[in-house]
Amino acid sequence: MKFGKLLAVFVLITVLAGIFGSYAAAADMPYKTGAILISPEEYSKLTGFKFVPVTEEVYNHLIKIAPSYPRNPPISKDTLMAVAAPGPVPPGSLPSSVNNSLYLPPIGNQGNVGSCNAWASTYYVWTYMINWFRSNPHPSTGDVIMNPSFTYNLINAGYNSGSIGQDAMALISTIGAVAWDDFPVNTNDPNNVDDWPVEWQWKKAMLNRGIADMYNAIWKGSSTTGIIYIIDMTDSTQFQYLKGLLAAGYIAYTGINVYKEFYYFDSTNNVYALNQPHTLPEGHNTPGGHAITIVGYDDNKKTPDGNGALLFVNSWGTGWGDHGYGWLTYQAAQDSNHLLSHGYAYILVPKEPQPYQPKIYASLKITHPKRGEVIGGLFKQDCPEGYVCFPPKVNGGIELGVNISGYTVWNSRFLDFWIGYQHYPYDGLADYQAHPFPDSPIVFDLTDSLDTLTTSSAVNSQYVPFYIKLADKYGDGVTGTLDSFEVIVNSTYMHRIIEASTDFPVSIPENGNWLTVSANVPIVDYFGNTPLDKQELNTNWAYIEVGSIVNMSSAVLHFNGQDYTMDMDNTYHFYYNVSGLDDGTYTYSVTVTLQNGNSINLPQRTVYISTSSLNQQVIADSAQWADDSTIAPGETGYVDGTFVWKDVVDNGVSPFTGRTYDLTSLQLRYDSANGLLYLKIGVTPMDNLGTTPASLLKVYFDVDSDGSWDYTAVVDLAKAGARDGVASILDLYNTDGAQITTRDAVFVPSTTSSSVFLQMPADLISLSSDASLKVKVELYEHDEVYGPLDVLGTSTGSDSADVDLQQVPVFSNIEYMAVLVLLGVLLFRRK
Repeated sequence: MKFGKLLAVFVLITVLAGIFGSYAAAADMPYKTGAILISPEEYSKLTGFKFVPVTEEVYNHLIKIAPSYPRNPPISKDTLMAVAAPGPVPPGSLPSSVNNSLYLPPIGNQGNVGSCNAWASTYYVWTYMINWFRSNPHPSTGDVIMNPSFTYNLINAGYNSGSIGQDAMALISTIGAVAWDDFPVNTNDPNNVDDWPVEWQWKKAMLNRGIADMYNAIWKGSSTTGIIYIIDMTDSTQFQYLKGLLAAGYIAYTGINVYKEFYYFDSTNNVYALNQPHTLPEGHNTPGGHAITIVGYDDNKKTPDGNGALLFVNSWGTGWGDHGYGWLTYQAAQDSNHLLSHGYAYILVPKEPQPYQPKIYASLKITHPKRGEVIGGLFKQDCPEGYVCFPPKVNGGIELGVNISGYTVWNSRFLDFWIGYQHYPYDGLADYQAHPFPDSPIVFDLTDSLDTLTTSSAVNSQYVPFYIKLADKYGDGVTGTLDSFEVIVNSTYMHRIIEASTDFPVSIPENGNWLTVSANVPIVDYFGNTPLDKQELNTNWAYIEVGSIVNMSSAVLHFNGQDYTMDMDNTYHFYYNVSGLDDGTYTYSVTVTLQNGNSINLPQRTVYISTSSLNQQVIADSAQWADDSTIAPGETGYVDGTFVWKDVVDNGVSPFTGRTYDLTSLQLRYDSANGLLYLKIGVTPMDNLGTTPASLLKVYFDVDSDGSWDYTAVVDLAKAGARDGVASILDLYNTDGAQITTRDAVFVPSTTSSSVFLQMPADLISLSSDASLKVKVELYEHDEVYGPLDVLGTSTGSDSADVDLQQVPVFSNIEYMAVLVLLGVLLFRRK
């Protein structure tokens, strides 16, 4: 058939009865379940996920990357890898029993919400794996325990529908997870499961993502590749792999069918076996679907099925089973008829090294009253009624990728979940996640793209277009818009925020018609202390650096007609210092050769060397964080002297947002030939996510250093233009606070030293070549948690050389910003 292979998988009525009926089976029981059990094969056919059973190669890889786990006696990795060798398993390769509790959180209780998949995958497995890979035993606090409600709210149907275990894996591998403290945990209200994260929570989730191979692949039929760590427990070899991984320290989650007897397990009756009664809950014709977490095994455990059982932990609190624990017999786990066990165990693996830091990610904002119409998917329109056909007519999720000259180099789908696919008639899509997108940007990690960009021969220019592709898949007249799309580069040697060259908002077309918007992202560029174009240097040397987000093999500096082979710090960073320069005008550019063999020419720049006209001296500088300990919520109108001040905080930690800064220096240069004033502020953001060191820059000028501030310049660094390093608006005020002018200024955040450069016409402050100048700088930090920038209140600063105290600016709606203050005096003298 022209639409592809038709698979009569099961009648739709049977699907709904089996899936949602099994979830409903738990409704009258003392505990909630919530697992919708889908085989990996059916999940792959619909979503494009490629589930690959753990092979000998994969098993050995997992053993090699596993952190050490204390055993008595110790088990070597060579011994564990012998499990995968051809032939019978050597005696003594595995211990007779293991109990992996060292990195488990306390026993939890999902309460009255059908979120067992989220508790098994996120609360137990992901908490364990993240803390194991970060060497943090016995996680017990909200900052290191992973949050099940964050997961459940994203993978349910928009109501307390239960969820699918593979959807939890897709979420953790593409989006990640947040800590218990970073998202409201809901165990009591089954009607409150539709809250989605806001921007800072999406950003936090990226830090806790799974490995790159665990991804939601674009559908490519049988050619879809990727590794999802799945173990088929009905296969004897696979079952040995599971035991070997447990012996190495791993844990896994799985799905089971829950009969009435299971709900009443206690400290003496906690073995789930084939050879025992299995009674359906009253009024239901299917057992409940439930997710549990396998944390060990015991070959000698006596059970109704014989010796041997897997130790698991449940999410029904310590009052169930043996203080929250139970046993699943080997025979039940390996039963090919799946009476009790779903038959599959899922392994989740964190990214390395830990803690993980994204290098590039996308930020996007969508307005739509029914987000399910955007992230859901549709079966084929010509699929016979009552059947599920693969691949789908319209893919679910939001696609992001890189497309070069019509060729898709890399792509991935986010928020593409099995539970979101709907059959004919399509009005079911209007009920899936029938809630608005949050009034806040959504953030997706794109770091997985960099390996492909490094090797692809299609990458042959400085910029590559990253795109977003989305659609409203149901034509009901309920429409939405894409309000923003930008790509943030946050690697060691490049910091950029690049907005799409589109006038937002853009309407999202209905009926599955796709909207595609792109942003051109540099993969290599000048960075660090490299002079800006037309910048004046008061040194007889010029230091040129280039940084990249992909591997480079070489770089050549072309400086005023002379070529220099640049030095390599690593494959992402090249540098060269040209010294012994006379005063004059010079041009330079760099040719970079990428690992894929292609060469890229960076744009030519001009630099002025002027060492004889002016001398500068920074007389004093210091940094000070203001203290918020005495600020009462909602109060405004503070006057001088009403604050208690801290000493300088170690490492410049903001008392407001907790971000860490190092504010080190203030440098000024006056280019008399071009009438330009250059200001450089040395500030290093030490946090993981910051791409600019502040949101608002205020510069006070005392011309002739007479002790009074003559001018105040204000630059909003949060504007798109400022963040992109292009023209931005500078507002200039006089000593009375009256605005004098609004002019263009050039703001550039440095890529590595995180210095802030400001270039402005000197005549704005009546600066002449024989003047002296005193400057005070204030950097205002702004975090998304505190909302948008509001009206700035009074701020009074010391005019002494040592800045010890600064008043906190006051914002309405309790929107405070921390202040970094740096005072410096620059004296211009003729030589």
